[in-house]
Amino acid sequence: MTAEQNKLLVRRLVEEAVNRGDLDVLDEVAKGELAAAARRWVGPFRGSFPDFQMEIVDLVADGEKVAAHFRCSGTHLGDWMGHPPTGRRFRDVDEIYIFRVSGGKLAGAFGVKDNMDRMRQLGLSTGAWPASGAGRRTPIRVRDPQLSGQLAPPRRTADLACGLMAACCQAWINPGGTGRQDRRKANHGSRGHE
Repeated sequence: MTAEQNKLLVRRLVEEAVNRGDLDVLDEVAKGELAAAARRWVGPFRGSFPDFQMEIVDLVADGEKVAAHFRCSGTHLGDWMGHPPTGRRFRDVDEIYIFRVSGGKLAGAFGVKDNMDRMRQLGLSTGAWPASGAGRRTPIRVRDPQLSGQLAPPRRTADLACGLMAACCQAWINPGGTGRQDRRKANHGSRGHE
């Protein structure tokens, strides 16, 4: 496919699936696993932000990769990550993605989002995550793969929520992809440097 055809896949993903909510287009522009994962993200996110829009700022294609810069806006009108609607709007939150094209469809992606700006604009600081219990934060123990199955130190609810958001984002944009730890090992041999 040409660079322009590859960019068109991303343009259709954004304009038709994300902005218009036409989830049927996902099967046309993305491979099975990526299409399914995007479907799991787009529907619920649009339920929380019904007027959510991604503005395409720039698309650059090289071979089978497309780099994209988006600016996102939306009004918080539904539950989102345990937060009731605030009615507040976030504007111009930057997102950068690098999409991989294979066989004429989007096959994977890696993205970086300014979720801290989104949360700040919505009035949801990292210290404002919902906590269980009577107005207190509950430390949460999570398994850390770098500790060989041992329990990691307790983390605040906010830390876990941010980590889950990042993990969910990575899961839908890079299904079946190599994790960061695996990529580092591949880049540094068997030493596994961080």
